[in-house]
Amino acid sequence: MNREWLTRSKHSWTNLRLGSAEFNKPGEPPLVDCISIGHPSLTLKEEYTNCVVPTQVLAPEHDEAYTSELKQHTFETFLSRSVPFEYRHFPGVEHSCFTRGDPSKANEQDAMVKGKNAAVAWMREWLHPTS
Repeated sequence: MNREWLTRSKHSWTNLRLGSAEFNKPGEPPLVDCISIGHPSLTLKEEYTNCVVPTQVLAPEHDEAYTSELKQHTFETFLSRSVPFEYRHFPGVEHSCFTRGDPSKANEQDAMVKGKNAAVAWMREWLHPTS
């Protein structure tokens, strides 16, 4: 058994894995209907490539873990396939802003609230389809 995942078991990686083709096969009910990931970290390019469910990415401007190269790969991957995708860029904030919401850091609390609202709206859109 490959135990490499134990060292990377973070929120973003887990969501991308649950949204992968491995767990969401055509003709079968999906394991998850959609995913939302915030300040992705410890993710690999292939995890974006393998994701087949509607995906929302909440990305702070400053994030050493979610590099420009990985951001570009995210865009290219989702735009080249027929998977619904939403990318929200949060200027002026850094990695972990969506969990900390530190009022002493400029724009961080605002980013946390806007990120939460965006995630709730995304889930409402995909988990509660309109008739």
